[in-house]
Amino acid sequence: MDTITAKTPWAPFVGDVPLHLDYFEGSMFDKVADIAAQYPNSVAFDFMGKSTTYKQLIREIEPRRSRPSACARATRSPSPCPTAPRPSTCSTP
Repeated sequence: MDTITAKTPWAPFVGDVPLHLDYFEGSMFDKVADIAAQYPNSVAFDFMGKSTTYKQLIREIEPRRSRPSACARATRSPSPCPTAPRPSTCSTP
């Protein structure tokens, strides 16, 4: 682990809370897939009275994961006209 070189005047007051956190290096899908492998029949979320297990969630996500969304396709390819608006399928500005 790297040594912290920034000034941290709050360090003496944090108690047992670490000054540095190690974050997962994979994607959100990778982490959810890991959890699904461990707990496939556990409820991943409840929405409007319907429960979805991790197994069902992965089954829904996996086919979509291999093809880019319309928004991703739109941002990857340059527009033929620099003043053309982004496609209406892209929900991000």
